[in-house]
Amino acid sequence: MATGLLLLVLFLSGLFVVLLRLGVKPPATPSPITPTTPADANRLVVVGADGSLSTLAADGSAVRRLTPPGLSLQFPAWSADGRFLAAPGSDGRETGIFVVADTDGATPLALYRSRTRIPFYLFWSPDDRWLSFLTNEGADLGLWLAPADASAPARRLRSGRPFYWDWLPAGDRLLIHTGGRAPSGLLTVIDREGQPTGEPIAPPGTFQAPDVTPDGRFIAFAVRGDDGDNLVVQEWATQSRRHTIPYRGAVALSWSPTAAQLAFISPPTASPHPYGPLRLLDAGDGRTRLLSGRTVLAFFWSPDGRHIAYLTTGRAAPGVGEPTRLAAVTAQRDQPLLDLWLVRVEHGEEQRLATFQPTMLFFTQFLPFFDQYARSHHLWSPDGQALVLPVRENNGQERVYRFPITGEAPQPLIEGTMAFWPPR
Repeated sequence: MATGLLLLVLFLSGLFVVLLRLGVKPPATPSPITPTTPADANRLVVVGADGSLSTLAADGSAVRRLTPPGLSLQFPAWSADGRFLAAPGSDGRETGIFVVADTDGATPLALYRSRTRIPFYLFWSPDDRWLSFLTNEGADLGLWLAPADASAPARRLRSGRPFYWDWLPAGDRLLIHTGGRAPSGLLTVIDREGQPTGEPIAPPGTFQAPDVTPDGRFIAFAVRGDDGDNLVVQEWATQSRRHTIPYRGAVALSWSPTAAQLAFISPPTASPHPYGPLRLLDAGDGRTRLLSGRTVLAFFWSPDGRHIAYLTTGRAAPGVGEPTRLAAVTAQRDQPLLDLWLVRVEHGEEQRLATFQPTMLFFTQFLPFFDQYARSHHLWSPDGQALVLPVRENNGQERVYRFPITGEAPQPLIEGTMAFWPPR
């Protein structure tokens, strides 16, 4: 995460004006975070303009505020079981990583604190036992690991810039890509102590986040070649099956949550960005097919693997079709407009769901790194029937909307800058 990360650090720095001196303090004395009520997969978390976290039902009701005054958080992520939330932020004295149960009266627990090494992104392990996170450390980014129950201090595993990773399904290793494109880049697997578990996999090409299938059978990444870069799909254990696809510029990739199918975008000409047509690769036979010829900025698999939602630049203009009701809300045309599309993976049928104006935080910080955020932060509802997105309305108000995939009008839920659903 390069230029966008710098923007994010600057954004967070405005929140954390109290950073004064070096040092990482041990987490506060652990307090009970065991939830007293069962997890509700239909609740979503919303970040308020003041950095507060609230959860609510899918229809916008039953709002529950989880953070006390003075605690400002961003980019919260749900645990896999939907019981806890973790987020980077500041308590007014130090920055840190905080975890809180989605229950009334819960007290946030600090897993990490620092006045200078500012955390800004986190990723739960598949078993919910660990939180991996990034900190800004000047010239480098630091990859850290903390037990989710604060039973031990967080420890730093690696450093580099930029830094991307995915967890292996057992939660004992991480597939990391750091340093960008080879020869300075590194693509390898490390354990929870930060030690490599084998030789580097390959000299990385121009891409960001590697990906592992949910069953751990296949991995996907990009490699540098003498004649250009190649997208690679490789069977993890035996390496007996390997498919390569040449691409131009950059590539962004993501596995289906239910099948060995890899969606990816890349430009038709050399470009530093991956924006381009959306394609699908079958890991079984290596065949690819075009899902959309539009210039896709970001895409997100539905939990059941039947659909992919994707974003393009907005085209609320004559001849494109009737605008949705939400298009009337986004009146300031000098700000970026996005079109939200849905494609059915099996048949390739496409549908434009809405045109909307995203919040600037979403547009500048989430969107450029969607492939990494897609591993840890979920825009799709667990039942696969809707997405949640933050919208800037015509009066400048930022509000979270629910977008049904049926094509019904988007539903305004609550004021906020960002929102996420629990995993499937």
